[in-house]
Amino acid sequence: MNQNTFINPLLNQNYTNYNMNINNNFPNQNNLNQINQFQQNNMQIGMMMNQMNPMNPMNQMNQMNQMNQMNQMNQMNQINNNDNLENEIIKNNQKLNSKKFYINLDQINLINSIIDFYKKNDKEYMNFNEKVQIMKLINYLNSDCSTIKKINNDDPLHYIQEEKITIKFINRDKVLYNVRIPASINKKDLYSIAEKYKSFYFTNFVLIHNNSIIDNDESSIKFLSNDDTIIIVEDRYYQDNSYYNSLIENKNFENMLHINLIDQGEELCGQSFIHLYFPPYITFSQMKKAIYFKFDRDERDLSLIHHNNENGNNIIRDIFIKKTVTIYISTNTGVLGGILNKYGKSINLYFPGYTINIGILNSNKKLIKDIECREEKKVKKICIKGKELNIKEEKSLSSLGINENCSNCIVEFEEKNYQ
Repeated sequence: MNQNTFINPLLNQNYTNYNMNINNNFPNQNNLNQINQFQQNNMQIGMMMNQMNPMNPMNQMNQMNQMNQMNQMNQMNQINNNDNLENEIIKNNQKLNSKKFYINLDQINLINSIIDFYKKNDKEYMNFNEKVQIMKLINYLNSDCSTIKKINNDDPLHYIQEEKITIKFINRDKVLYNVRIPASINKKDLYSIAEKYKSFYFTNFVLIHNNSIIDNDESSIKFLSNDDTIIIVEDRYYQDNSYYNSLIENKNFENMLHINLIDQGEELCGQSFIHLYFPPYITFSQMKKAIYFKFDRDERDLSLIHHNNENGNNIIRDIFIKKTVTIYISTNTGVLGGILNKYGKSINLYFPGYTINIGILNSNKKLIKDIECREEKKVKKICIKGKELNIKEEKSLSSLGINENCSNCIVEFEEKNYQ
């Protein structure tokens, strides 16, 4: 279905690209399944669409049938409604389309699943009450080629010589990766590969394909075709100045608290000093939320030093006695490095004095590199389970029979210093 198409179940008619200026808040998530006003909502929307689209050939017929349909509503209210899904979309679209975007039939379940994913990872501000967050999530899920910033090609498992397909991964930074993957891997392997292409190494993520979340299990990826697109959704909020602006809108700045943010770690948005104003009667949670949204951060990568354990319900004027306050923050915006990538099931190889954690789809060359970086010595020979590995030809550990944890691992080093 076209993203901008709305279905009125009562009239069984598609209406495309109409705009309704409805600026109410989102319905509470707990109320989405309340369908008592199902027919009334549909009738009101149908009437508004007719007014906005007078050239619609169905217009006159709809107007003639409105009274008749209203008379039938009492009977329809007694029917066990099978249109819960459409009703949820109708309610949400009434709130969303003032920003000229819609949740379509194919995406309503997906949006709810992504909200659940955020909730499981303690990200409470991704829900239908957060209009801008939902809007930006939908825009991201419906990314088109014009929004792509960069295209890269990669074959991370180049040493595995078997049938492969190309998957287009799109990450949060709108970078598209054409990635060659073996057709024989499972979904869990796919997730381990996608880890390399997400935007931040410390985030949890789900993979979206054809408006569904791909399960992170060991089942087949045969449902994927060559050149399919997979969107990587990480459990991060989207940058949003509007929440902060709503807190300070129409407020007297002379009565506000002056908050100075000084970054003691990496620079925050290119600056080490940020000055913000906050009304004194908002809660500490509201202040944190505004900061997280404004700078596209959360508690994992923007720590409010000395205030991490503050009660979120406390009013900030009771926390900060002075009118001008300095809050020290520490940012951690590290990105994923190649040495961290573990492809396939993760196993432990126990060498004398240390353990190497690696994926079974990683290569023997990766294993050697990890050992050499740790020991700062040149590897001469490796024996696992009493069998010497061929370290001259690059192959996956799985193809070499290394698929489980192993405590019998021995390494021999060259006498010369590691370069």
